[in-house]
Amino acid sequence: MFAVVDIETSDQNRKLALALQVSEHPTFDVFMNMQRVHRTTSLSLLKTVALSYFPSSTTAAIAPAIDHHTTEDVEGKRSNNSDSKSLNPSIYDPPLEKTNAKGGSVSRKFEGKGKGYYHPKMPCLSCGCPWWLGDDWDATCIRCGWCAETDGYDDDSVPLPAFKDKWNQFRKYIVSGIAPPFP
Repeated sequence: MFAVVDIETSDQNRKLALALQVSEHPTFDVFMNMQRVHRTTSLSLLKTVALSYFPSSTTAAIAPAIDHHTTEDVEGKRSNNSDSKSLNPSIYDPPLEKTNAKGGSVSRKFEGKGKGYYHPKMPCLSCGCPWWLGDDWDATCIRCGWCAETDGYDDDSVPLPAFKDKWNQFRKYIVSGIAPPFP
């Protein structure tokens, strides 16, 4: 179900917004199995988020509503693959509600790979994943194996000028709560 709800139109809508802890408008929530799995308030990433969770047929049906509420075009849209079988969020997505957590403060076990450490401000500069196998400079990206020590960041964890645009693109996804698509 896709719904656009204006909290100014009724008490029920205001109560729903309060129950869902909506503090910014607009807010886009994705629920699966009665659990919220994603939230974004970024209009510029709204279409990307919708494309990453819903099949193309559903997205085509809700696109006019999204376009009506979107002020900018979104880069990096998911390809319209009608054979897509996965509607589940990516295992590489940032932890819900912690898209800007302090680097290394959140960890998670990745089946068959080990313990991953979340670094939202230092994504892999090869694939954009914010999860690393380790918390040191010699850590490798949990998704593609790129090593942070190789190239891309200076000694203060700041992206080198040649990587700044790529870093900015990856950060847009991470801040919105989704992992960048795998290149």
